Amino acid sequence: SDLEEKIVRQVEYYFSDYNLPRDKFLREEIKKDEGWVSMETMLKFNRLASISNQAKVITDALKKAPSQFMEVSGDGSKIRRSEAKPLPEDPEEFRREVADRTVYCKGFPADVTTMAELLEFFSKYGSTDDVRMRKYLDKTKEEEKTYMFTGSAFVTFKDRAQAEAFMAMDTVEFKGKPLTEKIWVKDWLARKLEKKEKRKEDKKGKEQKKDDRKPFPKGAVLKLT
Repeated sequence: SDLEEKIVRQVEYYFSDYNLPRDKFLREEIKKDEGWVSMETMLKFNRLASISNQAKVITDALKKAPSQFMEVSGDGSKIRRSEAKPLPEDPEEFRREVADRTVYCKGFPADVTTMAELLEFFSKYGSTDDVRMRKYLDKTKEEEKTYMFTGSAFVTFKDRAQAEAFMAMDTVEFKGKPLTEKIWVKDWLARKLEKKEKRKEDKKGKEQKKDDRKPFPKGAVLKLT
């Protein structure tokens, strides 16, 4: 069912090669009991709980999953990543491989787009390992930290071929409007670094001009004769 697919996709994301290495909380939980994590703990994950807050519904969905990525304990009280699917041995090589199938997309309505809509949108173009909304801290709301969607996102496809097929499309529309940009994340990062270096050079140039206008160095004593 649609509900079961959403459950499996979310849980497998938590324990995925992509997310698990950088999820400190989940890694600590895994160490406690030979990889097992209680359903009580799993239901503290807001996105999973928003899909279903019933432990049995979640474990039943995982048992049916054709990927067999997750294992469910005999009493259904806890789950773990299958021991037959260990994490990559070389994290750096894995990160490079992930970057090769990750795309930066821009042009989503910033004020109304939800994660669920993005997941559904990208699923039309292939299987994905991750969809990440880019957000910024809204400094106008001082009473609490509020992060706002920038209108751009990163999508990591399951393999390079699916990412290339997506990139080869002339136009990709979201809710009837074409995205304003889609580029490989490596190119996006290179462009971002180039802009950062240019800002540093511009700042350095402005500071140099200020120094050139100073008639005397700081601390100099003027002697009149």
